[in-house]
Amino acid sequence: MGFAKTKGLYSFENMPPIFKPQLVGALIAVVLFAGCEEPRKNQFRDEFRWISGKWKGEFDGRTVIETWSWEKHRFEGTGMEIEEGDTVFAERLYLEEHQDNYSYIAVLEGRPPILFAGSYDSEEKEWTFENPEHDFPSRILYQRQSDSTLVISIKGPRSADNNGFSYTLKRTR
Repeated sequence: MGFAKTKGLYSFENMPPIFKPQLVGALIAVVLFAGCEEPRKNQFRDEFRWISGKWKGEFDGRTVIETWSWEKHRFEGTGMEIEEGDTVFAERLYLEEHQDNYSYIAVLEGRPPILFAGSYDSEEKEWTFENPEHDFPSRILYQRQSDSTLVISIKGPRSADNNGFSYTLKRTR
């Protein structure tokens, strides 16, 4: 017993009746479960969609620029500081989802990537990314004040007093 061939194709009509309910059930399961993962992926993208674009501000006599965009499965960005027309600091930045947790990854040229674990404070509208093993920064905070204003705080270990600095970026596009 097997499938009957009709013009080179296997025919559902000629399939033994015992297999038809199993095939229909399997197809329904595939369709239902195939859609389950996509909302999860979209949730991460939608959670950070606001960060897409170019952000610019001033800190300590330097122009600070961050640019972010969605690329396949994560947000990719660049951060740089410009002083008197020269780039004095540059890094690649990534926001990713790992096992239901958000991660911020900073990559400076010639150094290994630095991974920060993320958490969100909905009252403060603030994302905190931490890596207690890294000396400085060990915490990076992104506080969304509006659709066009972002405050970034760079901090050392929680135990240190008054360490770190903050600056405000405005969306330019």
